[in-house]
Order: sequence, then structure tokens, then C-alpha cells
Amino acid sequence: MKISDIELIQAIWKNQIRLLSGSVVMRYVGGMYGVCRNDDFWYVSNSSEHRCSRQNITRVLGEQQLWSRIKRLYQEGHLSSKYHGELLTFFIDGELAREAFSAARNWWLARGIPQGMENGASRCVPLSENQYQAMQKDCFADLMDMFPSPPEKTKTCTYPSCNCPFDMGADSKCLRNRPSKPEGGR
Repeated sequence: MKISDIELIQAIWKNQIRLLSGSVVMRYVGGMYGVCRNDDFWYVSNSSEHRCSRQNITRVLGEQQLWSRIKRLYQEGHLSSKYHGELLTFFIDGELAREAFSAARNWWLARGIPQGMENGASRCVPLSENQYQAMQKDCFADLMDMFPSPPEKTKTCTYPSCNCPFDMGADSKCLRNRPSKPEGGR
């Protein structure tokens, strides 16, 4: 069965929302749970799928075909990677993706799950595995209602927050040949 690039990107987005719905909550010793911090490290970590578990995205394509399609989507700028070209993990980046991360955090915070660590002290609450799984399922449904479609691919360079394999060149040109943002726009 064939799957178009648009359908594959939608499947990657749905998987990313699934990841966010549960990964923004961390499990601590003793069945205690807390929400992750709101920073770039946790945004990338919680949004990313690992190449070894890429079959979570779709079973329509075989592992090798899916991998080659993911690599091509990365090269075309549809996907980002924390590891700058190594593509050990990948995710869809952009303002909408960051909003989805914040919405997932806020969903759990609004239901009484505190941020897990604050000022070096643990602030966690107990949940049974069944409670956690039911809440994760509800969070996923709510996030999919809020973010049904992936963001458009980045059409301009996002330096310095980009994921280029190297820093921007000395000539201040994007290494992926994307146009710079207009002056005053960020």
C-alpha cells in the first residue's frame, strides 16, 4: 500500500502528539508523577521519536522504506533532529509544535499533576498505572482536537534556534539554503 508524503507527515504528527500526551509527565520512584520543565531540552526530548521505534508512526510501510522516507523528509526540511544530521531522533518543529508541547504540559498541570522538580525539590503526586493511562488517552484526544494538523514546513531560516548541522556560515547564509527572515521578523 502506498502512502503520500502528506499522509506520512500527518502520521508523524499524530505520533508526536501521542508522545507528548504522555512524555511530558515523568514517573518517579514509587509511582509518583510530575510534569517536566518548560524548556528546549524537554520540548525536543518529549517531541522526538527514535529511529529504532519509528514503526510506531505507521505499519503501512516496511521499516527500510519508512526510514528512507523519513531521511528524505528530514533533508527536505519537514523534520528536525536533535543530533544534527545523525537522525537518531526526529520530530516536527515549529511554533505549532511548541504550542502542542505547552498545551500537553498545561493539560496535566490543570489536572493537579505538579511540575516534578522545582528548586531542587520533588513535587510529585501518586497515580496508579491505570489512572495514568486513562489520563494519557484523554490528553491525546484533547491535543488532537486542538492540533489536528502538523505545522507547515519551515520556509525561512530560524537561526540561531535552527538544527543545522553546523553554525551559520561566516557569510550569514543558511547552510540549508533557506532564505533569511525579513528584518524585524523573528
